[in-house]
Amino acid sequence: MSVPTIKPVGRMKRCAIYTRKSRESDLNQSFTSLDAQRAVCAAYIESQQHKGWVKIPREYEDGAQSGATLERPAMQELLADVERGLVDVVVVYKLDRLSRSLLDFVRLLDMFEKYGVSFVCITQNFDTADSLGRLVMNVLLTFAQFEREMMGDRIRDKKRAMNMRGLWAGGHPPIGYDLVRGKLVVNEREAVVVRHVFERYLALKTYQAVARECSSAGMMTKTWVTRHGRVMEGGPFGTASVRKILHNPVYAGYVRNNADTYEGIHKPIISRERWKEVATLRERQLAARKTSAPSLLLEGLIFDCFGRRMKLDRQLRRGRWCCLYRSNQSDRNGLKSVKRLRANFPETDNLIIAAVRGLLSDRPRIRSILLDMGRIEIDAAAAGADRMSRRMSAFSFDQLRSLLRALIARIEISPERIKILIRTPELDRLLEWDGIGLFRGAVGGRVQQTCVLDLPCACVIRTERLSLPIARRTSPPTARNKGLVSLIREARAAQALADSRRDQTIEELALSMKRDRSFFLKLMRLNYLAPDIVAAIHDGEHRPGLTRKELINTNLPLDWSLQRALLGFPQICRDVSRPG
Repeated sequence: MSVPTIKPVGRMKRCAIYTRKSRESDLNQSFTSLDAQRAVCAAYIESQQHKGWVKIPREYEDGAQSGATLERPAMQELLADVERGLVDVVVVYKLDRLSRSLLDFVRLLDMFEKYGVSFVCITQNFDTADSLGRLVMNVLLTFAQFEREMMGDRIRDKKRAMNMRGLWAGGHPPIGYDLVRGKLVVNEREAVVVRHVFERYLALKTYQAVARECSSAGMMTKTWVTRHGRVMEGGPFGTASVRKILHNPVYAGYVRNNADTYEGIHKPIISRERWKEVATLRERQLAARKTSAPSLLLEGLIFDCFGRRMKLDRQLRRGRWCCLYRSNQSDRNGLKSVKRLRANFPETDNLIIAAVRGLLSDRPRIRSILLDMGRIEIDAAAAGADRMSRRMSAFSFDQLRSLLRALIARIEISPERIKILIRTPELDRLLEWDGIGLFRGAVGGRVQQTCVLDLPCACVIRTERLSLPIARRTSPPTARNKGLVSLIREARAAQALADSRRDQTIEELALSMKRDRSFFLKLMRLNYLAPDIVAAIHDGEHRPGLTRKELINTNLPLDWSLQRALLGFPQICRDVSRPG
């Protein structure tokens, strides 16, 4: 008797299996955890044939990859195939195989929903197609993130315990040492460089002078090999390299855990007396720099238009302080490829103080603000605001700093404008202040009514140069694909045409290039290609088989890493320059 075949209901659903393993151990065995995950998921997909589920042949497998981030090779390939419409269902063995970060998982689900892709977890038995599955998923993911954070706590506790016993707790060894069986062993060839840096710092007394001398002598930083076998070449000495050596207590026989130092079991390269001499000189120079450095008037109040805090960068060059506000890249990890803003100092402070004084002198606006707050004696208060504006020029630094921190809620800087948020309740209180002592804010952290000062800021705000991820050509130029190169040039011409003829429609622009509307829009999209992809096309270093038709018809994502995965280009690091 023949077994009846199961006919799928509705259209076919293409299922992608994603597997991941955190540790590198056991990956060389004949049957690994990745194989077990794939077998279970494949069996589940086969049991869903009545729903039209079909396993796609491509395997998405991340071995020795952490779930704390989405920067994994197979994960990026899966996301690229999702964007290309090649996947309908993503199947995983367990929830934490996909991600251990709640924020990353929410982003993944948003992307899956955007492209109509379902997500199925086998062992936890839920499907995002229904509301109950989404509820269970959120609960399980919260526990997965809690487990990852607990794992981090255990690792930190273990490192601290190792440091307290004088052991090296991990990471690549510093210059002057090699790592042998988990212990630091002196590398005599590199130790000569370390001793030279300490001796010359005591003589020259500046990091820059020591770095220039080491660089001119041909000294290089440490070359080391990662656990994956990748060789990290050393570079010429810079100021950061000298500072890193002089601040590392491992050379005096200590091991450091955050702010604590412990007696190490390794052999020191320099004597404790030499270390104390260098430390004393560093502390004396630091104290002198703090005394002569410009004071921070608006510390903690300035942000750029992307929400990143702007800090005052102070550098002493040839006895003169060069200061400017710079966006802090670590505040927004997703904005590392966005240019940082720089604001001149003290021009920015002077502009903000002038704006506050201008507000106090603007009687019509002060009257309007007080009227909105329900103030009765408006004329007398407006006259008091004008007097306060004139008195601000005679305030001490502490008085002015306290006044501005109480009055200003936030300062937001963009390349064209500066926006100052003024707390109007504090402005009302300021008009009653007698000018004695310090003016401090009365209201705590609750939300207050504000007014906005919008200022143009010509010649004050600048953007830093953005390092484009274009690798230096290491091989001789090869034959270029003329069709791809001409397509890139045509895309540039289309963009220039659109910029110069702003009064024309898309149809008119396309007609002037003798193209239809659809092709013109596809051309415009090519202007968002990653710079390294464009450079590779011009150099003829793209993958074999990439055609003009494939490039113009590809639905390009804005993410450069996804573009590389989609078009078959190698992934590169987000930070293209590594400090020496």
